[in-house]
Amino acid sequence: MSVNETLPDRVANVTAGGPIVFKVKKEAPIEDPDDIRFILGDTYVSRVYFESKPMEQKTATLAYMLERLDPDKFVRINKHVIIKICLVKNFEKCVRTGFVKLFGGDEFEVSELYLIRFENMYNEMEQQREFWKYVINPSC
Repeated sequence: MSVNETLPDRVANVTAGGPIVFKVKKEAPIEDPDDIRFILGDTYVSRVYFESKPMEQKTATLAYMLERLDPDKFVRINKHVIIKICLVKNFEKCVRTGFVKLFGGDEFEVSELYLIRFENMYNEMEQQREFWKYVINPSC
């Protein structure tokens, strides 16, 4: 039995040293998605940052992670970051990009590619915040 038969997930051929075999997990479950603050990703590894527990590293792409999260709660803001929209404290729009500051101090750039979707979600969230501020404290 060759190495390729024991780990058949992915093989990259290298001319000098023979094949290099990569073992890629098929699933990277998220136990508690409501506890997620943001996710940082790079190629096949995502680092998930939570509110109440330490960071976890998952073997999955950001696209894979985003498919499994609620689209009303999470938004991708650039090619490396997914954030929970309700944790946005401040948003500053520049000419083609923007900058987001989360409650807790984390700051990220919103790229041009994801700016329109993020702006729409952020504006909806701000309207809901204003509504609840009025309902909770109508004297303001």
